[in-house]
Amino acid sequence: MNQSAVFFIIIFIIARCSLYAENSTFYYNKGVESFKSGNYTEAEVNFKEAVKVNPSYTLGHYGLGRIYILKKGKAPDAIKHLKLSVSLDPGFVKGWFKLGLAELISGKYLESLQSFKQAYERDKTFIEALYNMGVVYDLLGDDYTAFTYYRLYYRKAKGESDDFL
Repeated sequence: MNQSAVFFIIIFIIARCSLYAENSTFYYNKGVESFKSGNYTEAEVNFKEAVKVNPSYTLGHYGLGRIYILKKGKAPDAIKHLKLSVSLDPGFVKGWFKLGLAELISGKYLESLQSFKQAYERDKTFIEALYNMGVVYDLLGDDYTAFTYYRLYYRKAKGESDDFL
């Protein structure tokens, strides 16, 4: 193959990749607008389209997960998409947090605890995860550990350190 052919193939691949990224982002942003306006059906359509265009698009899966958390009986779908979201981008803190919520709703307390811990470990300012860990321990009947996480949440919310752990 000559250099011109290789060059055109590379340009084609780059153009095709940027087309996918642009379209998936376009649909995701449309989904966010619909979500914010309360039109969850339209948001779901747009998030699905974002994932259809690019199955590896973290935010598309995250958007679907958020929609499915709100829909009765769709928590398993929420978990599926949120797990995909964080597997595609393990540093995506909001994805871990929403995964924890979906697991909590589904009664998967130990899994939700791990997801909330992942969110907090990745971002120590994401203190809502601490509160939800307290909720999970409450539901598991571990009052002492629940109290410890509630207290830590309260201290962090007031700007105090968490040195006592």
